[in-house]
Amino acid sequence: MKVKVKGFGDMQRFLKEKTAINLKDKAKVRDLILFLGGKAGASGIYLLGSYKVEDSSLVVLVNGRNVYALKGYETVLKEGDLVSFVPVLVGG
Repeated sequence: MKVKVKGFGDMQRFLKEKTAINLKDKAKVRDLILFLGGKAGASGIYLLGSYKVEDSSLVVLVNGRNVYALKGYETVLKEGDLVSFVPVLVGG
């Protein structure tokens, strides 16, 4: 199954040229994160680039919907889904 990925801000540099990823059928968002080079720490926290995935500093969207509005990182992906990684910007 092929899903599309898009990064914003720093995540563009982390994802580089990756725009479409082949995953096994019924792969979940966490499977995609690990495939992209994410790491699961001993505490169960996933890291992707310099971001803690479960932290509020990185928003993960599936087809424009926050994964927390779905089934979190256990959300099952489907052929053609677009997964976006959006770092939260803070400034004033």
